[in-house]
Amino acid sequence: SQDLDPVELRLLRQMVPEGENDLFFVGDAHQRIYGQPVVMAQCGIAIRGRAAKLRINYRTTEEIRRWSTEVLAGAAVDDLDGGQDDLAAYHSLMTGIPPTVRSFASAAEEMAFVLGEIGTLREAVELERICIVARSHRYLRDEILPAVRAAGIPFLLLEADTPDYAGSGVRLATMHRVKGLEFEHVFIAGMRAGVMPPAWAVTEADLLRERCLLHVAASRARETLTVTGWGKMSALV
Repeated sequence: SQDLDPVELRLLRQMVPEGENDLFFVGDAHQRIYGQPVVMAQCGIAIRGRAAKLRINYRTTEEIRRWSTEVLAGAAVDDLDGGQDDLAAYHSLMTGIPPTVRSFASAAEEMAFVLGEIGTLREAVELERICIVARSHRYLRDEILPAVRAAGIPFLLLEADTPDYAGSGVRLATMHRVKGLEFEHVFIAGMRAGVMPPAWAVTEADLLRERCLLHVAASRARETLTVTGWGKMSALV
């Protein structure tokens, strides 16, 4: 519910008469990548005293959870009702290896590393359980897709209207597209200055949204997370 705007929330309130257990929402403002903060009470939806925090992470390892949480360290994130929220006391039930962060001299070196890692993984893992993620469609199209194709690795480009289960192959997707999905192994590529965050992201709200976007992308990984870039690395990592 974190990406619903006031108009949408008020519409829901009008559609469903107020009463006991009338509406059920699940939301996490740390994963807000569209829109602006809203106060649900101002939209006619009373959640104060009726909300519960789910603090156990069942998807990722504790190491990946910590890394994706640190991306938001110090950020002021709302609780969907006018207050502030934090990620204190959250924890994962699984443990694993720490995320890998690597910088390279060129895009070619970066992709050679990523594809080499995938080549090793595919000996034991189905390719559709692996996803390469990029900040933008352009980076995905110009840098990642040609390298994957040249390596002869089967892939599925997840467009806005492409079902994530439509065929085999490594998944290629933008950070926005992977929201709501999960993969055993995630590679976030192209973490360069000027790319993530984009050069146009200059306001505090812009930068917070970019941090939330990276948090979302990183937390798609269940077992391993690898973050790569070339040249000057993003300040977010």
